[in-house]
Amino acid sequence: MVLVFNIPKKVVAVVIQETRLPSSFHQQLLWGSDELELLGHLCNYHITPKIIRWKLYFKGVMWCPGWVPFRGEALARSRSGVVGQTVKDFITKLHNSGYIREDEAREWLHK
Repeated sequence: MVLVFNIPKKVVAVVIQETRLPSSFHQQLLWGSDELELLGHLCNYHITPKIIRWKLYFKGVMWCPGWVPFRGEALARSRSGVVGQTVKDFITKLHNSGYIREDEAREWLHK
């Protein structure tokens, strides 16, 4: 992959050359979905890349089907960090809505 930019104002050209890596390899680096168990409930999370002011960010969304009507969300520069921030946001919303006690929330927030 080759990217050519005229920094700082205009993009002169963006040239993406074909690589020998499979397309699933690129998707695994940027996008991701998985499941995790949270307080006995099976929950899902999804990570997507996002470009903001020419910088790469990752948006995380977490939800638990059949348990609560809201989602945890976070935006971070790190792909690995966004998962933890998304879980923390979800736990905070669970506690604030009365679904879990403070000691249960504290246990998850300090992991």
